[in-house]
Amino acid sequence: MIQGHPPGEMALSPLSPRASKSSTDPGQSEQVRTDEAQNSFGNMLNEALQNVQNHQDASKEKTEQLLTGEVDNLHDVFIASEKAGVALQATVEVRDKVIDAYDSVMRMTL
Repeated sequence: MIQGHPPGEMALSPLSPRASKSSTDPGQSEQVRTDEAQNSFGNMLNEALQNVQNHQDASKEKTEQLLTGEVDNLHDVFIASEKAGVALQATVEVRDKVIDAYDSVMRMTL
């Protein structure tokens, strides 16, 4: 059996200043895990939004190339446009779900 961290927990490098603090103070260790989770989620969200932006930019570039006559294949332009549209629509759907979840949490009685 492999000894180490429990499943689902991220291993910290012993050279990390956070790792040395986490071994002495359990509250600090919890804060480190919370910070890492927030950074991980933030990075994931940024990457997803950047991916949507990349699709939008690619669509705009293909459309401009079509208008200037640089593109012969119309299918590529439509495919880029549809990818950008689907990515944007999915982003809006996720945003709406997050707002609905936030509203549900705020309506909870304690």
